Amino acid sequence: MLSGLYPDSEIAIVSRHSSHKNVKYKTIDEVEDLRKYDYYVIASETSLHEEQLRKIDEVARGKKILVEKPLFARPGKFRPVNNVVFVGYNLRYHPLVEYVRNISSKVISVSVFTGQYLPNWRPGSDYSKSYSASIEQGGGVLLDLSHEIDYIQNLFGNLLVTGAVGGKISDLRIVTEDYASFVGVVGGRTKISITVEYLSRIPIRAMHVNTVDGTYIADFIQGTMKIKTEGMQEMEELQMGCKRNYTYSRMHRDIIEGEGSVACSYEQGCSVLEVVSRIKNLMGWSEHGK
Repeated sequence: MLSGLYPDSEIAIVSRHSSHKNVKYKTIDEVEDLRKYDYYVIASETSLHEEQLRKIDEVARGKKILVEKPLFARPGKFRPVNNVVFVGYNLRYHPLVEYVRNISSKVISVSVFTGQYLPNWRPGSDYSKSYSASIEQGGGVLLDLSHEIDYIQNLFGNLLVTGAVGGKISDLRIVTEDYASFVGVVGGRTKISITVEYLSRIPIRAMHVNTVDGTYIADFIQGTMKIKTEGMQEMEELQMGCKRNYTYSRMHRDIIEGEGSVACSYEQGCSVLEVVSRIKNLMGWSEHGK
């Protein structure tokens, strides 16, 4: 994607796989002059994020680093000191999220439901051998689908989770949690409920927002916003879908060309991990499974 956005830039990819034309190194230790780049993207397995971020932060100065979500597999003590770090929660740039951000009425409740059958996520690969199936690699539905926690906090403020249920409830060949449902509050009053799961054979990603004078239903799969507010005789439906790479390109441009004003900051990425940790504790789910 970056080569398409910035065709005249020097781009070097570090990957064990050599299928991409820009792959120059197999490991980060092979990079000849790691400090010479202006923008770094860490898109490896979650379990490797912290180690790779440390290495870049040790040598680079005053650069921008984007870490694919989630930031780490669990909350940690490491804090970058030499560079500005962002986390790749690209749903912040989705037109539906931006629409909700601009709702002027007081929000009183938000319900989110996101689910997709894990074996269908990556056609042609064995889901049971994916990072999603592995605790050691940072898998599990709470981290995989942590977009929902991030955009709720981005839109409405820090989420205090007050109750949660979930764990491994299906016969999927994984050891990570495949279902989590939790409730909480933001801003002291607004009620939040979120369900994320690996089980739904009908993909769903939706947000239901109630305000003091209306209801808004964002359907990320269909790309629609349904609206019914006080005084409206009929429900209105807006088409607000976007192409797959739209949110990613906007995120990269925001960080590279601007100050990353919409992007998830390092601190906000850490906050998501703290929320996930609290949910797991309330579920009675440990880092080694239940």
